[in-house]
Amino acid sequence: MGAFSVVNLACIEVLLPVYNGIDYLEEQVDSIFQQTLRPDRLLIRDDQSIDGSLDLILQLSRKYGHWIKLIKDKERLGCKLSIAKLISFSNSKYLAFSDQDDIWVNTKLEVSLARMHELETLYGAKSPLLVHTDL
Repeated sequence: MGAFSVVNLACIEVLLPVYNGIDYLEEQVDSIFQQTLRPDRLLIRDDQSIDGSLDLILQLSRKYGHWIKLIKDKERLGCKLSIAKLISFSNSKYLAFSDQDDIWVNTKLEVSLARMHELETLYGAKSPLLVHTDL
């Protein structure tokens, strides 16, 4: 795992909407799991993929156990409503959004949460805040 130690603070969840992402999904899930600040949970919703993505998600669920929560649904919602559905299943203080074809640098969540804490110090923890990264 390199020079970083993995931390699990149980305060951040990653939301991952999936549609026909079989070519990218395994590597992206692994990059999320390898974070120096490992999220408490990865919530995934498959939007009726036809490429085998759901089968891969089920395999990944067996590999990673309860760390992955699959939100099952029988209708196609599109990206925006899939994200809204994932948000409705989260009970975390902090949410991180992931595209299925991303590969995250292993310090992404650690650096993002540190920045969020800086902004909360400036504007208050009850202010709506957003931290994002560049491409």
